[in-house]
Amino acid sequence: MKDLLIYMLICVFGLAILTGCSQKIRQQAIEGSIPAYGQVTAFLNNGGLSDVYDVRNDGLYKIGSGIEKIDEMAGSKSGSIAQVIYLKRGENMDNNRIAVYRNDKKMVLDYFFSASDLLMNPSGTRLAYRAYINDSYGSAQGLQIFGIESREVDRVKKQAMISGNVYAWQDDDNIIYYGVTSEDESYGKLYRYNAAQKKEEVYFDGLKGYCMYLIPAGDGLIYMESYGEKAALYYLDKNNNKTLITSEIYELYDADYNIVTKELVLAGIREGESMAAVYRIPMDTFILNRVNYDFPKVVDSKTTLVTDSEGVLYFTGKTSGQKGAGLDVFKYDYRNGSVSILSDRSGDYKIY
Repeated sequence: MKDLLIYMLICVFGLAILTGCSQKIRQQAIEGSIPAYGQVTAFLNNGGLSDVYDVRNDGLYKIGSGIEKIDEMAGSKSGSIAQVIYLKRGENMDNNRIAVYRNDKKMVLDYFFSASDLLMNPSGTRLAYRAYINDSYGSAQGLQIFGIESREVDRVKKQAMISGNVYAWQDDDNIIYYGVTSEDESYGKLYRYNAAQKKEEVYFDGLKGYCMYLIPAGDGLIYMESYGEKAALYYLDKNNNKTLITSEIYELYDADYNIVTKELVLAGIREGESMAAVYRIPMDTFILNRVNYDFPKVVDSKTTLVTDSEGVLYFTGKTSGQKGAGLDVFKYDYRNGSVSILSDRSGDYKIY
């Protein structure tokens, strides 16, 4: 009788686990139609809802309204899309969930209290992000990788303690990230994790400061080192040769690699200045060129930088320096060196 009771408890417990898992990562029917996202998308948040705009060279075109508030979005050339959907404000952070769209299917991940820093691999088959199990920064689960086809979550807990959101996909299987181990007496290393093989290895062991930022650039990587009050941007080629790009930027908001112009574009603060601006750095000269001066007056500290297939750059900022002023969407066209405003009203814009 005792053995039968134990067997029944095991079955019930196992069923509960399976049921719980299926509720936390599940496929849902798509209600209504998904907005026809273009190369660049803007969300205008109004309270708990968002309006959606296709951002083009000549303006913003509304393609959806009154949808769930989108706090982040990541996509791939294959058409896969992932979004962080806002639910409510917690005591320490936002409660949210992730929705993934691929091949006319929608998958929802909500096994966590909060997730952020979405990054999709080039083919749209894997999604990297950070997660917190409850409303506490102490509940951080580190880097997670969701296999969109397998619907499995890989909690990357290997040799290195991964630092924040400093990670970038090198290709479909390999992700590079900044990590530190208990044995490190230096600033840590760049590691590579193969998601297919679930294997970690040291990728670069030549950091002379804390790594604060990391993005792919052509066949290599661009990263930022910080040491004391100083910082520097470096290019790391495919053979792990390290080249200084600039040491003039001490605070970096966001950066992107323009594959058309072969330039690094970034938003941040230059040494000796107090206001942020947008800059471009050709990878053949490493000369720092300022894009905007008084227009926009202020570059948004939370801006994302997005370049389209023609190499046109998009970002958010304010036309005035007034506190509380709304944001607008701007474009920089390298072909004529012009900065233009695209939005016809200010608001809480985010672009992807």
